[in-house]
Amino acid sequence: MELIRYFGGFFGMSIPEFIHNFSWILILLVTVMGLTTNQIQQVIISLYTDRALYIVMVGSNLLLMVHTVAMSPVLVILKFLLGLATLGVIELLFARKQRAGSIKINQIQLLSVLAALTMLVGLVIDLTVG
Repeated sequence: MELIRYFGGFFGMSIPEFIHNFSWILILLVTVMGLTTNQIQQVIISLYTDRALYIVMVGSNLLLMVHTVAMSPVLVILKFLLGLATLGVIELLFARKQRAGSIKINQIQLLSVLAALTMLVGLVIDLTVG
């Protein structure tokens, strides 16, 4: 816990913000690793790791929403919906990877755009609400 407090303070974030951002980074890394491998066991491990990280990320997101929704409700709800859409696309890509073994480039682009929009809205919220 002390390590989280140190790094969270180092980056100018509260502990929930640090946990939320760090879990998003881990989700994206694990997703890339799972979608780029050809071994079905690695795909399944990545999928279940992502699902465990979803719980941490959504929990920290709900905690952050409680503190910011009064100041910017539209942006907070938009970010929450974009985050859920991103997680949905990740689940769909893993399902396609398990079934067909390959993923089309436009599906990866959709995931990239959704993740970037989610991060952008989160940055706007952080800059406006502080």
